[in-house]
Amino acid sequence: MKAVILAAGKGTRMGGLTTDLPKPMLCVQGKPILEHILTGLVSAGLRHFFIVTGFRGEVIEQYFGDAKKWNAHISFGRQRVQDGTGKAPEVAREFVGDDDFVLTYGDILVPPPTYQDMLRRYGAGHYSGLVTCTAGEDVSKGGLLFFDREFCLEKLVEKPNAAQLRQLQGEGRLRPGDPVWYNAGIYIFKPLLFDFTAQLAKSPRGEYELTDALGALLAAGHRLAGLQIQGRWVDVRDPQVLAALEQGEPLAHSAMIPPANPHPTGPRMESLSPSFQLAIEKFDAENARDPNLEMVQGVPRPRELLYAERLSEWVLRLAPDASESLRLAARCQHICRWLIPRQSQPMTRAGYLRWRSDLKEFHAQTAAKILRQAGYADAIICQVQDLNRKRNFPRDPESRVLEDALCLVFLEFQFAALADKMGEDKMINTVQKTWKKMTPAAQARALALPLGPKERALVRRALQAGANPGPSPSASSTPSATPTTSTP
Repeated sequence: MKAVILAAGKGTRMGGLTTDLPKPMLCVQGKPILEHILTGLVSAGLRHFFIVTGFRGEVIEQYFGDAKKWNAHISFGRQRVQDGTGKAPEVAREFVGDDDFVLTYGDILVPPPTYQDMLRRYGAGHYSGLVTCTAGEDVSKGGLLFFDREFCLEKLVEKPNAAQLRQLQGEGRLRPGDPVWYNAGIYIFKPLLFDFTAQLAKSPRGEYELTDALGALLAAGHRLAGLQIQGRWVDVRDPQVLAALEQGEPLAHSAMIPPANPHPTGPRMESLSPSFQLAIEKFDAENARDPNLEMVQGVPRPRELLYAERLSEWVLRLAPDASESLRLAARCQHICRWLIPRQSQPMTRAGYLRWRSDLKEFHAQTAAKILRQAGYADAIICQVQDLNRKRNFPRDPESRVLEDALCLVFLEFQFAALADKMGEDKMINTVQKTWKKMTPAAQARALALPLGPKERALVRRALQAGANPGPSPSASSTPSATPTTSTP
């Protein structure tokens, strides 16, 4: 997978700020907008980039000329004529070759895990592309996207006028209470996109529009997956947005800190204690020592560090207002797990249960040591340990959030590999036990995961065979019968 970043525009709405700089090089919290985008894509495992430049392109080329700083390979190309977003990607056609590629505008900021979400969603089916979206309310602003039941793009309307809105309402596409999906401006495409951009005609605005190429792809029968961006999506369109970013939350390149959103429901970064970031860094440093590696988009990652990031991400999806204790518990839930392998106890049912008990205590004690080093008081440490040990599950609502997140990480990232090793009956039993631990909200999230055909069929069979569709607190006391996986 490669990536193409469109950064040719001047950004006239920025006024004097872009007299000498292209808009993507304006700084947000000490780094150019373009660098935030690049580092987010690198964190998802991408290494080969093409930046389409235009106005003051030499500024971008000089800044990113030494690509080793980002552990990447970066090429550049100039869009000589600024004639629209539909033609800008063609500058990178030779670079793309026969590879699929991410395409993003150089002024769109999103939480870095968005790019990983895109790759997972795109890789879960047979698609010609992927379109990201954000939810909104005002149907008169932005490009509207409409999706089918599998959340694949069905129709798009660019900034609809009054007549188009009436037509959409008549077709039942716009109904009170339903979400309105805006085009978020970040995509994945197969190289066949260029067959359609080559045939574009100018729009009434006198430009070649990328959205017209999307419409042509749909008309030709190509499937484009949809993905809602979780967390903050920012179009850095004017000085007011830029100033708000400078005064707002950090653009943290980590799953443990939730991005801001226009209507925040969770605690702001400044409400977290000064010890939080230090504790997270220490947890991550310990998990980074895991000798067991997992390949993510061709990049080897320490398995427990990757697990901690994924669990943190799911906790914040389920509970954007998660307390500091819950966030800490998520980050250290499996800390240094490889130090107590399954073989440390007899390969029996009783040995398995003892192993699980030993792990919980080991995680709790290891976390406590690090939290004390970070300056936390005993009260917070005890709360984190209780969550590690699942001591108050299911009475404690935060223990339920953590359990939901554990189950969703298992289903999204570990289920398929386990299904290849175990018999179907055992897998159905595992799914049923996992399902009973989850709240209805988490079960709904699980049904929306991009599982493969085999895994989806196993889930269907498990539920048909009698899994309780509602949460069953007592089921939490029955551990999974699987001795070697990180099941919740």
